[in-house]
Amino acid sequence: MLLGLLAIGSGLGLIRFALPATLLGTRRLARLTRQLTGDWCGVPIAESYAPPPAGKLTYTERLRWLATDPATRRDLRWAAANLLVCALAVAPSRSSRPPDRIHRTRVHPAHPAARLPGQHPRTLVVLGLAITSVGVLAAPLLLRAYGLVARSILAPPGRRSWRCAYSS
Repeated sequence: MLLGLLAIGSGLGLIRFALPATLLGTRRLARLTRQLTGDWCGVPIAESYAPPPAGKLTYTERLRWLATDPATRRDLRWAAANLLVCALAVAPSRSSRPPDRIHRTRVHPAHPAARLPGQHPRTLVVLGLAITSVGVLAAPLLLRAYGLVARSILAPPGRRSWRCAYSS
C-alpha cells in the first residue's frame, strides 16, 4: 500500500512539474517539423499558436494557456503519429527474439564453391546499385508524402490542403 501511494505521489509530482515543460518541448518539436517540412519536403505548414497571456504566468495560468490552445492538441497528435510511424518502421528490422547465447566465433571465408547463387561479388554490386538507385528515386516522393501527412495533422483548420504552392 505504501508503495502504491508513493507511486501515485511521484506521478502527481512529475505531472505537476514536468507537464508544462513537456508541452512546450512538444511545441518546439512541432515548430522544427514545420520548418524542416517546408525546407526539405517543399510543403509549407502554417502555424497558429495562441499568444501567451501578458505578464509572468503562474503554473496554473501557463498550464491553462497550453492546454486550451488547439495547436497544442495538434502538436500532441503529431508527436503520437510520428512515434507510431517510427515504431512501425523500425519493428521489421528488429529480430523476433534475442539470441540465446552470444559467443565469439572466428569468421572463415567460404570456399567459392560453397557460396549460394547470387552471392557472387558482381551480383551483389549490381543488386546494391539497384537498391541505391530505387532509394534515390523514391526519396523525394517519400519526403513529399511525409510533408503532406505532417501538414494534414499540424496545420490549422482550413489550411490542410493536400496541394501546395509548388510541386516537385
